Amino acid sequence: MPDRMNLLTATGEASEFIGKVNLEIKLGKHVFKHEFLLAEIKDMAILGMDFLMTNSIDVLFSKGCLRIKDEFITCFTNKGDSSCCRISIAETVDILPDSEMLIKGMPCGPVIFNEVGLVETKKSFIEKTGLLLARVVVQPNSNIIPLRVANFSTEPVKVYKNTIVGTFEPVDLETFEVSTVSRVKCKD
Repeated sequence: MPDRMNLLTATGEASEFIGKVNLEIKLGKHVFKHEFLLAEIKDMAILGMDFLMTNSIDVLFSKGCLRIKDEFITCFTNKGDSSCCRISIAETVDILPDSEMLIKGMPCGPVIFNEVGLVETKKSFIEKTGLLLARVVVQPNSNIIPLRVANFSTEPVKVYKNTIVGTFEPVDLETFEVSTVSRVKCKD
């Protein structure tokens, strides 16, 4: 690395590189090894054009996501206006009859990193599948949103990857009472 080399971000912020490191990073189901340059910047990280091109990663600005082969990975941001987005199923799953389970959901649009939001079901999902989706407050910090689904029928229901199940809407934390349960004791 040259003695003095500067980073110029898309926002025009300039910063001097202070070192480099070889890291293994995971994006979706893909793992990449790459040499990253270190700099004092406001963002958590910036994936450079060299990384994107070397690994054949497409940035789809219109959808707010990265495309790696057949996988779409939602981009998170630290800035911007809060907005709603749809939530879909992350992988095909069979919901057994008379059961309730947690499944993986994913945002179908950009979500502000660590923003708290409410996930609510779409009426069309209930009508189409007969499944119920619990309303839940989440704070996505990855591409996965936990969804609690109940099947009260006597038949299993298969839900396919990318099925739209509901919406994510940012909420003001002050309007919610937050509780943490660390232990539950049940009688036999």
